[in-house]
Amino acid sequence: TFYSLNGSFPANAARLDAYHLASAFAGTLTGTTLQLAAADDVTADDMWLYIGGNFFKTSALTETAPGVRQVTLTPVAGGSAPTAGNYVVPVPTGGRVAPFIRMSPPVSGVWDAALLARHPLLFPALTPREVRGKAFTLGVGNRPGLVVLDEDFVSPVVNPVDFIMDDAVGEWTRLLGDTSVNPELSWEYWNGRGWWKLPVTADETRHLKQKGALRFDVPPDLTSSDWAGKTNFWIRARLIGGDYGQEKVTVRSKTVGGVTEQTVERSSANIHAPSVLRLTISYGVCTRTLPTFVLAQDSGSLRDQSAANLTAEAMVEAFVPLAVALGRLTAGLAPSRVSAECPCECGCGGAHSAAAPSRPVSADAGSASVAPVTERALLIGLDAAPSGAPVNVFLLVEQERDHGAFAPLVVEALVADRFVPLVAQDTTRGLGESGIVSMAFTLEPTRRELFGRSLTWLRLAPPAGANGGDWQPSLRGAYLNGVWASATETLTRELLGSSEGAPDLTLTLARPPVLHDTLELRVREPLGDEERALLRRSDARKVLSDVEGLPGDWVLWTRVTDPGDEPANARVYALDEATGVVRFGNGLHGMIPPIGVDAIIAFSYKRTEPPQPGSDSVPGNFVAPRSQLNLVSPVESVETVISIDQSAGGAPPEPEDRVLRFGFARGRHRGRAVTLRDIEDLALQSSPDIAQAHAFARRGYVRLVVVMRGRNPIPSAAQLRELRRLLLESAPTSLAAHGALRITGPALRKLRVELRLRVDALDHAGALLDGVKQRLGALFDAETGGVAHDGWPLGVAPTESDVALALIDTPHLESIVDVRLHERTDDDASDAWPVTLASHELAVLDADPIQIQLETAEVVP
Repeated sequence: TFYSLNGSFPANAARLDAYHLASAFAGTLTGTTLQLAAADDVTADDMWLYIGGNFFKTSALTETAPGVRQVTLTPVAGGSAPTAGNYVVPVPTGGRVAPFIRMSPPVSGVWDAALLARHPLLFPALTPREVRGKAFTLGVGNRPGLVVLDEDFVSPVVNPVDFIMDDAVGEWTRLLGDTSVNPELSWEYWNGRGWWKLPVTADETRHLKQKGALRFDVPPDLTSSDWAGKTNFWIRARLIGGDYGQEKVTVRSKTVGGVTEQTVERSSANIHAPSVLRLTISYGVCTRTLPTFVLAQDSGSLRDQSAANLTAEAMVEAFVPLAVALGRLTAGLAPSRVSAECPCECGCGGAHSAAAPSRPVSADAGSASVAPVTERALLIGLDAAPSGAPVNVFLLVEQERDHGAFAPLVVEALVADRFVPLVAQDTTRGLGESGIVSMAFTLEPTRRELFGRSLTWLRLAPPAGANGGDWQPSLRGAYLNGVWASATETLTRELLGSSEGAPDLTLTLARPPVLHDTLELRVREPLGDEERALLRRSDARKVLSDVEGLPGDWVLWTRVTDPGDEPANARVYALDEATGVVRFGNGLHGMIPPIGVDAIIAFSYKRTEPPQPGSDSVPGNFVAPRSQLNLVSPVESVETVISIDQSAGGAPPEPEDRVLRFGFARGRHRGRAVTLRDIEDLALQSSPDIAQAHAFARRGYVRLVVVMRGRNPIPSAAQLRELRRLLLESAPTSLAAHGALRITGPALRKLRVELRLRVDALDHAGALLDGVKQRLGALFDAETGGVAHDGWPLGVAPTESDVALALIDTPHLESIVDVRLHERTDDDASDAWPVTLASHELAVLDADPIQIQLETAEVVP
């Protein structure tokens, strides 16, 4: 790449530097001595610093104290002394300073630029006299326009300058080894009746003795013929005279026992038949001919512009940038004619344009004033055209980002070669997180070829005025007809039993566990008109009458924590979701269901598959990405259902220990996240897979760090998404703003432990090693480690004393000689373990983290 720069450069300048004026260092200037900034590790001797609009050369670099450096400044010849303390250091560009000459046609430009590869430029009046050059711009006929030279001249050059290009010796041509032969070829073509002589206008190959071009005019009667099993237009070369060398015959005689034998040896070493290594064919149309088809391929798309060339002097578009093509689809402008200026660089000065002012252009060529699209956008191509009811596209984000400034996205569809806006709902917050974009199509999109694919196209882009350069979505996939799903089963019209009017009636659902707040329990009651109207006044669905197959009035009862806390006329019940046990009141506290046979029915409730005995892992959390799901009942037009991402968020019924653990917390927050402690408790209650949760108040947002139990303490994207959804249901609306609640996993600091231990006997060395590794693994467990056995805490750096305390009563351990802690960095290096950790960092054991040296306490006789 060549840049024409105005300015003077030092003689024999070795490199070209740049100065970034926005990156100045603050130095201390005393006269001509500059004390460098502490962060400056670049400045050295013999460098040019930029200070206050002038350049100064550095010298006498010294270090006056540890970390304190100073240099002496010398201004450019004729320059003033430095007057400011801020300075800019040079940045190497990798380029070089070189002189160049610009040709002044036609005097100096009537020669081929290929000569520069063989001959130097001769400057009779300058020193040096011969200088090599390279052409950076070319004109008509490969003539050089600008030539960069390899060397600078000793004395300043006064323009214009004369030079000589000697082309007395032409380009060397490699011939065949044997030049004594004189082959003659006859080039012929098939005209349908026989082989006829081809009108050759130039043969640079000298009858295929060297490389070169064969030029001929295509005969008008050239026809196809069958040759070697192929039908095509054939041209042949036939040897009619001379040869490419002759066979050498040698006769050798040998006499043995009076008998002479003659041996004839034939050698083809002198025969140099032509061997074609590469053959290319090109042609030019010398007469005006209307092409049958004109296709232009730009930006991965193939456009048929044949209609624009039905008349002479037609213009077609080629090499249209993608940004311009998309701009035409956005602008909504009708096709127009080309401008009066000639679009090609033919040097006609607009004469071609003036001669044919009414040239048609291609059907989709927009106005020259259409602005190219420079903003970022996401284009989605569909095999079929969506229409009608809202269409969902689930966009799975690889890495969540803060894209709240770009929400909601502008969604458009390509209709009749124009992008038109759609009515859409964006739940992805500008593709900052996974979610669904729902679209309603009033017009059916049309198919169009973009990027080489003929599809129907949707475009998602930030709203107007947003800084699209900061919009950097990272997607893992886009899925049509995506919906949120839960691993639940809905049961309807389950008969619970009858009431005999006895207090404290207890019934049991058939298939627990029951998902929270999903039971719709109704009791058949004999109601009068006034009582029925009173109940329906508060809720129209409070009473359902004459349900198909269930005559009578069915009243909806309300679930409460304990009917004993309710008044006598309250239609309430208590439910144990884990066991499915339903308990009613005793008439003093909570109503007794009216007497009736089969009068208590669970109209609907949702359940999920319970954990296996002895496990607290929910089966629904193990649905892997791309797993095919079975439909319980067929759905019209749905062939298959797959899971897009890993499932998460399911929690088993709480055992007694977790009920006791979070009982007081529930009494405090009552399911609402008001304080940071509430957020932590709700996160811990949400899933037994969460070992720790710590919330921190930051300026403008709340940060929640979640540590998972098991070998990997980092939560998955699906787990973070489901936890966020659960917390926002209980949190104030202010936390629902994008970026107000940020849930992350811990930053891991990998620990290595180096131990020197004394064992009571060498026979117990193996047992001691196993015990030490087991205890250290338990110490740093995120769920049960630490001193209090509630998990190694987040943000706490372990010390040698912590390790020693965990090992002090290990069986067969005589004493602890030494403990050293190290950290393994990302580049697999080992650093000293830090004294403190940040609040979001977690100490974890590295792979193969423990190195133990043993000493024996045995007394050897």
